[in-house]
Amino acid sequence: MTRKIKARRRRESRARENLEKRKAERLTKQPESDNERDKSNQPERSLSNIVPLLSHPASSSQDEEEQAPSKEQKRENEMRILVAFWGVFKRCFLGVVGFLEKFDGAVTAVATIVIAFLTWKYVTVSQKQWEAMKAQTGIMQSQLTDFEDSQSARLVIEYKSEPCTDMQGDEIMCTGTFGITNSGPTAASIVMYGAGSAFGVGKMPNSFLEATAGPIPETKSSNGPWLPLGGRREVPAHVVGISKEALNKRTAYAYVNISVAYKDIFGHVIWVFDCYMYDPSDGGFRECPPATRIPPPGWTPAGASTQDNQKKK
Repeated sequence: MTRKIKARRRRESRARENLEKRKAERLTKQPESDNERDKSNQPERSLSNIVPLLSHPASSSQDEEEQAPSKEQKRENEMRILVAFWGVFKRCFLGVVGFLEKFDGAVTAVATIVIAFLTWKYVTVSQKQWEAMKAQTGIMQSQLTDFEDSQSARLVIEYKSEPCTDMQGDEIMCTGTFGITNSGPTAASIVMYGAGSAFGVGKMPNSFLEATAGPIPETKSSNGPWLPLGGRREVPAHVVGISKEALNKRTAYAYVNISVAYKDIFGHVIWVFDCYMYDPSDGGFRECPPATRIPPPGWTPAGASTQDNQKKK
């Protein structure tokens, strides 16, 4: 900038010198009268009127040059900003380091407290998430169980007895048939079944009356081992050689029972039991006490469930 100002001043000085030389030449060539007449008729031209005209182009170019900063000035400004930022960062960093060196014990204690708090918070949040997942799993399992129960096969067992007939002496024979019907919405596969009968002296036992079950025999029935919705299978059962007088005096008892194992479409194995005892009041059979129909724990194979037939109706 200093060079430009000096150059402009030199140009102005040369212009003034040239103007004065030209003026002096005119004065020497023309007569004095003419000079006076010319001076009276012509407007006065002073150096002060000419210099501004010469100086204006230089000043406008100077303004343009001053308004457009050079690349060197931009780099200089950027370097100044970078140096100032580095100075601020350095002071802050050194201040933090000095604080940590001065209060290292307090900082360690605060950091330990913060870590302990964050650990406790993490454990608490994790426990809540686990409880929520456990509750959600329980709900989903309950919904699945309800769905399977609603879609599983249901076998209902009924016993139809015929009138007892007399045999030799005081003995009688009572015959009947167990009917196994699928009342569920899906098919059932009968795996095992067994029907039996027994009689004895004294009162009717108040415990499970086991009926030996074996594999279901092959059959050409339309139902086969599978029982569709509404499918029915019949199993005969009868009592032979019991004293009618003893039954009427209730000094003896007689009963028929059945056990059926079937598998539903979900692969669950379910056992159903039922029992009917002789009733001397009408000479027919009625349902046995509940205790005789419910097997003790561990009686069925592992993984199988049991269902009282009376609850299935």
